[in-house]
Amino acid sequence: MNAETELWYDTPARTWEEELPLGNGTLGAMIRGGIRHDCIHLNEDSLWYGGRRNRINPDAAAAMPRIRQALHDGHIQQAERLATDCLTGTPPHQAVYSTLGTILIDQWFSGESATTNMFYDYDHDITGVSGYRRSLDLTTAIHTISYTVHQTTYRKTAFTSYPDQVLAIQLEADGPEPIQATISLQRERNLQYQKKIDDQTISFGTDGHGDDEIGFCGMLTASSDDGEITVQGNRIVISNATAVTLLFTARTTFRNPDTERWCRTTLKQARTYRFQQLQERHRADYQRLFTTLQLNIAHPHTSLETLPTNQRLAALQSGDTADAAGLVLLYFWYGRYLLIASSRPGSLPANLQGIWNKDYFPMWDSKFTVNINTQMNYWAAEASGLSECTLPLFDLLTRLDDSGRTTARDMYRLSGFVCHHNTDIWADTAPQDEYLPASYWTLGGAWLCLHLWEHYQYTRDTAFLKEHFYILEDAVAFCNGYLTENDAGFLVASPSVSPENTYRLPDGTTGQLCAGCAMDSQILTCLYQAYLAAADVLGPAADLNILQRARYVATRLPPVQVSGRTGTILEWLEDYEETDPGHRHISHLFFVYPGKQLNPAKDKQLLDAARKTLERRLAYNSQHIGWSRAWMINLWARFLDGESTWQNILALLTQSTYPNLMDKHPLWGDAAVFQIDGNFGAVNGILQMLVQETADGEVLYLPALPDAFADGSICGLRLTGNRTVNMEWHNKTITSFTIL
Repeated sequence: MNAETELWYDTPARTWEEELPLGNGTLGAMIRGGIRHDCIHLNEDSLWYGGRRNRINPDAAAAMPRIRQALHDGHIQQAERLATDCLTGTPPHQAVYSTLGTILIDQWFSGESATTNMFYDYDHDITGVSGYRRSLDLTTAIHTISYTVHQTTYRKTAFTSYPDQVLAIQLEADGPEPIQATISLQRERNLQYQKKIDDQTISFGTDGHGDDEIGFCGMLTASSDDGEITVQGNRIVISNATAVTLLFTARTTFRNPDTERWCRTTLKQARTYRFQQLQERHRADYQRLFTTLQLNIAHPHTSLETLPTNQRLAALQSGDTADAAGLVLLYFWYGRYLLIASSRPGSLPANLQGIWNKDYFPMWDSKFTVNINTQMNYWAAEASGLSECTLPLFDLLTRLDDSGRTTARDMYRLSGFVCHHNTDIWADTAPQDEYLPASYWTLGGAWLCLHLWEHYQYTRDTAFLKEHFYILEDAVAFCNGYLTENDAGFLVASPSVSPENTYRLPDGTTGQLCAGCAMDSQILTCLYQAYLAAADVLGPAADLNILQRARYVATRLPPVQVSGRTGTILEWLEDYEETDPGHRHISHLFFVYPGKQLNPAKDKQLLDAARKTLERRLAYNSQHIGWSRAWMINLWARFLDGESTWQNILALLTQSTYPNLMDKHPLWGDAAVFQIDGNFGAVNGILQMLVQETADGEVLYLPALPDAFADGSICGLRLTGNRTVNMEWHNKTITSFTIL
């Protein structure tokens, strides 16, 4: 056992938030690890509810001048009523990411019948069970369960293979009793068929109707060298086996119109390999990515490291920090694992839950929320050696450009492309919801485009930049037309919002809609810098009219401003009072991170104001939710404050982490939901403690190292310019350093 790279537990999971995830980008599984009754929750990343639609409000373009004039004249409520009526999508909601279903494995032992294995709780009442252990090895992406019943040791090994596109499970029995089990595919609703394919294979699914409704097929097959396998009804029945191999795959009509044929072909090909061969193919593929980075931290080893992961976390949550460094390292490797498991070439990008979702209608539809959450999912990808995992994001962005040009034309009478604060499987770019603090924000696409430029900066892949430059230019073209000049002579986005905050005017009126906010100007500054730099690299690829206008716009964007009232960074162009000073979004600090426009070694005044801004947020709300806390981790690192960075990492683990180490987003009361961005954002924050790059090209080594990381080494850390850093340090001082 390696306490830094293995999650393990000594009981089956009682809730979904205790289950362990597997994934290959498109296919996801959460394994409960039951004894009599095991449940594997399934996901296919392209199974969404809701078809492709044109939701653009036909009154949007005509209403824009009136909304802008109302904002200019200070009639905030009038502007907001117009926006709600005329900008809201028709209908207001995009598609919903949905669960696929479950594999149920019901096993019985001597003296029992199959009919007794109906309920999860039975697992906790079995007598004579010993040595129970379930684990996820992050170095191999292999899940194992083992336990002994009646002198027979049972073992389940599972992984999701990217090369072979299957979830592979091996059941083994070592002892006097063989495997006796029934296995079925279940889905509670919207299921058109369950059927037998052959004497070893079953399937379930729906046909779908093209772009109106996504159909799917899931298919499960079993094989054994020594046992008997039959299909009865919609169940596979296993009798008298010492080893059984299960292979599951799924496909939707989003990718293949003949889903059943695709599943049959995929399983047929996978069955040409023995289980051990499938496992080695999976391991080689996964480790090619996982081993691109090595991070070692010297830390005291305690007896806590020998405990199950949930008990280690509980000890930290009760105030025992003896195991903190080891647990943080486990969390770091887990985050990299989750990205590899949820974002691979050919898949969709990681959504709000990566790919792991048990609900038909999850919170926030488990979509791609692009006013920070989707972007945070990929903050650590380039630096941690997982550039390949960003490719699904750029595939989505390519489709967003296509639909976003229609939205720009029909909503705003502008060229270029626009995306608001959410999108879905169809790359829908019209406003989502009727939520004033978020829905009518127009810079989601612009922010996503910064990842195109970042990918080029890290890889120096000129062919990639040339292929995707038009998307960056389309985002600039829209902003060239959308920005309006305010009374101070600055070009600002109007209407806009500061996601997802509310301000109060001197007369007590509250508002969300505004003409320009700090985050807009900061994103636009980065966008125009990226576009102009890319145009310099590619030369004649740029449209001269767009380029000329962009050079002018770049000089007319509002600078970062400090409040004379509070000494903090202004969130809006006016020094408004916030209705919620402890708000979860920290939008006006975009320029610190991820914007990287602040050089902490040079910009003392802005550094002090930005730090005071963050301190004020925490003074009013110390219980920041997962992704918000992860953003704070990165900000504290950019402030060169290692100890505050460390304390916020511990706060994330103690306040916003489930027993399976997945990020927890609170809802109301004690209710909460899994949301993956906190996992990914924290990984990046740990990297920011070790190396930072500023907008002016300066590289800072060990800039925010806490005492807990005083001695260590890292190999394979990426820098822009296609460079790789390997270094060791002792007492926070570099002792060995190479850059390749």
